[in-house]
Amino acid sequence: MFICRWHGCDYEGTEFADDFSRLNDNGLFDSWQSAYEYMVHYLNQDWTERGIFGIYEIYSKNNVEST
Repeated sequence: MFICRWHGCDYEGTEFADDFSRLNDNGLFDSWQSAYEYMVHYLNQDWTERGIFGIYEIYSKNNVEST
């Protein structure tokens, strides 16, 4: 969803600058809320793809606490 390959983004290329700045070093959002806000912002553009989208939480092996 970040690479506007087929249809291009806005002419200035700045529509999603704030969203992109919230990505971490792995190109992921730090919270599902940020991912959801981006998805809503993206889907509210009249030129975006339509389909079924999902938000998935990804864990690093180093971030899992053992019990």
